[in-house]
Amino acid sequence: MPHELENVEIIDLYSRQEAIADGQQINITERYAGYTRRFQFVYPMLMTRSVWNDLMEDLDEADRKQAIWLILAGLSRAIASKADDGDTIHFTASRCTALKDTKIWEHPQYHLIARCGPMDFDDPQPTITLMYQQDY
Repeated sequence: MPHELENVEIIDLYSRQEAIADGQQINITERYAGYTRRFQFVYPMLMTRSVWNDLMEDLDEADRKQAIWLILAGLSRAIASKADDGDTIHFTASRCTALKDTKIWEHPQYHLIARCGPMDFDDPQPTITLMYQQDY
C-alpha cells in the first residue's frame, strides 16, 4: 500500500541540523554530557532557544550547571512517575536565582515538555527535545 505522502513535493524543509546551526536549538548532550550521563539519558538531548533564553542564557557556567542539574532532575522524576509510554512528558523545572544586591532567592517554576522524536528528517535516531508548549 503506497504511503499518502509518497508523491508530495516538498516546498521547504528546515532541518534540526539547520536549527542547531542557527542557534534555535542547543545541544545539551554536547555541552553537559556528564550531567546527561549521570541521569542515565542515553539519547541526545536538545533544548529550544526559548527555554535556553529563560533558564540558561544570563547565567555564568557554574550556575548553568546547577540549572541543567535541576532541569534533568525534574525530567527524571517525571519519567519515573509516568504511567504510559508516550513520546511526550510534561514536567516542571525550577531555577534558583539570587535577586541582585539582596540575599533573597527566587525559585520560578517553568512548565516544560520533553519530547522524544527523530534527530532529523533523514536521521531516525531518537532524540529528546526540551521545549515549551508553544515550541511544540
